[in-house]
Amino acid sequence: MKNDRQPLWKRTLAVALALVLLSLTALSAAAASSKAGSSAAPDTYTFGSQERIRTWTLFDPSDKYNEQYQYCVAVNTKQNLVIVYSKNFLGKYAYPEKAFVCSCGKASTPTKTGTFYTQAKYRWALLNGNVYGQYATRITGPYLFHSVPYKTKNAGTLKTAEYNKLGKNASEGCVRLCVRDVKWLYDHLPVGTMVRIYSSSAAEPAEKPSAVRIDPKSKNAGWDPTDPSTRNPWNA
Repeated sequence: MKNDRQPLWKRTLAVALALVLLSLTALSAAAASSKAGSSAAPDTYTFGSQERIRTWTLFDPSDKYNEQYQYCVAVNTKQNLVIVYSKNFLGKYAYPEKAFVCSCGKASTPTKTGTFYTQAKYRWALLNGNVYGQYATRITGPYLFHSVPYKTKNAGTLKTAEYNKLGKNASEGCVRLCVRDVKWLYDHLPVGTMVRIYSSSAAEPAEKPSAVRIDPKSKNAGWDPTDPSTRNPWNA
């Protein structure tokens, strides 16, 4: 009677190959999950009784990006906070270089979450509602960093009521900042800068700065007090 059983070495090899394929599949799935997770809430850890952002896992740029770019940017839509990260002593984008108060999208028009690379810059940008923003940087699609809206392309036509919402969710989906802060982004972030947008209540590594408020009755109310323009009456 013919024996159809394979030799032991063949069966051992088949099992080993199956295990290798299973491991490769698992690694691939983990990588895909990690990539997809970049649009989800960031990793956190607990220190004492406080949940904190694990900053060293926020960004996973390529070697080419590491060579060409000084910063990565994180936007926390729940906390209305922008943090600019530079490299720490390990070469990770995990050192909080700058922190800016902002206004992200309100509940009906939320800011898109995910990891993106800035696409373009505009000295003035036309926004939803036929208003304008200064020092705009396109994050992705219709989502931009920009100043609080102006009625026209004139820095003396600031919408003061909207300005006084800085630090709260108030925009149509973009990320609003005061002129001083958004101009810093405009000046220091080249096109192609990595931006990660997420929503988290965990403690960030930098405190949220206080927002400037304008008295709507002030004769200078049409201007952003932080605008460095020589025409700004706040600078007189």
